Amino acid sequence: MTWHGLGRPTFDSIEQYGAAFTDATLWAPYVRAICERHGIAAGEICAGLAGTFPTFKVGGRYVVKLFGDLFDGLRRYAIEMDVYDALIDLTAMPTPQYVADGALFDNGGAWNWPYIVSTCVPGISLGEARDALSIDGRCDLAYRLGECVRDLHGACVPHPRVLDASGDAFRILIRRQRAECVDHHQKWNSLPGHLLEQVDAYLAPADELLSTSAPFRLIHADLTEDHVLGHPHDGHWRLTGIIDYGDALVGDPGYELVALHLGAFACDKGMLRAFLRGYDDGAAWPDMVWRAMSYSLLHEFDVLGQVFERYPAARRVERLRDLADLIWNPLTAGLEDGLDTG
Repeated sequence: MTWHGLGRPTFDSIEQYGAAFTDATLWAPYVRAICERHGIAAGEICAGLAGTFPTFKVGGRYVVKLFGDLFDGLRRYAIEMDVYDALIDLTAMPTPQYVADGALFDNGGAWNWPYIVSTCVPGISLGEARDALSIDGRCDLAYRLGECVRDLHGACVPHPRVLDASGDAFRILIRRQRAECVDHHQKWNSLPGHLLEQVDAYLAPADELLSTSAPFRLIHADLTEDHVLGHPHDGHWRLTGIIDYGDALVGDPGYELVALHLGAFACDKGMLRAFLRGYDDGAAWPDMVWRAMSYSLLHEFDVLGQVFERYPAARRVERLRDLADLIWNPLTAGLEDGLDTG
């Protein structure tokens, strides 16, 4: 007998899970049971932004996130718990606050559905608001993000469950991605053939890239437009929070730039420059253009695909080093201004 009397959620396939994990009607009884267990008033329950795991807002004040057995759920749960410990002292950085955690079921040989309850960060995602922001508003946001990300990178996990302070998990990731890089890009088919031929020559061996990095720090590693929340007003933006720390790891801070600039900033170099000013630590970005482009190529997802989709003329750039300058060099024209679109 469980403490709530509800049946265990099970899914026969990833497709079935994908169709159900944002269904508030399906998950509401579990969310209410969790709230009752922790003395939380269960108001209206609605799905958060679609991500990887069932995540629901409760009464606009709390968020309940349940971790399934797919997508390395137990490790993601432990990572988020580690990061919540690290965020306690970051009072200047807007983040959700830990409220409670637990599991829906005893282990009993089956998945126990661990969960975390946190405060709800108000606002909408940058992806929903970016196009409505003025140029100054976008740059103000990026500057504030620079300040916040610098604070995050300065945090440490006091009693890690799974986050490895040595950075070995990051080293393993980069070595694996370096070995499989060309195969991945051939499969994704986003990188034009003439640029794909240059990848091996452009990239250094993994250990050389790692040995010349800035000191490893705690990084979010998935700072996309969906994970930056705020309130837009008159073309400007008030940052209310950075969310979703399930991909966090200890690694090169330069890796942080990839999701942030290619995704959240949509390759806007004005935002990149403002972010770097807000971060105010040039030592964090040695060989920034080459390193950021290397991590873009080595990323476990096809992050460059969105660049070519947004700027089709980028496919005609002849050399990877020139594409790297267009995307990453804060001192030169960007993709909007530096491409021959004729």
